[in-house]
Amino acid sequence: MPLARLAPGAPVDFVTLRGDVDGVEGDTIVDRWIFARGSAAIDGVWRAGRQHVADGRHMMREAVTARYARTLKSLLAS
Repeated sequence: MPLARLAPGAPVDFVTLRGDVDGVEGDTIVDRWIFARGSAAIDGVWRAGRQHVADGRHMMREAVTARYARTLKSLLAS
């Protein structure tokens, strides 16, 4: 199997976590990441080598929200 590499389209998925843990040590750091409310601990998400979440926010959030609103409106009008 060839070695994985970080490049657009490469078969690599990963998540980066926020590093705002000043004054926190040991297991408490991991606890904050695991038990953070919502996606507060997530900084970035990459899928197949392409970034989908930056600074804790999905790159297509507005488009997805708009599509959801249109679909919901259509369903409720039926």
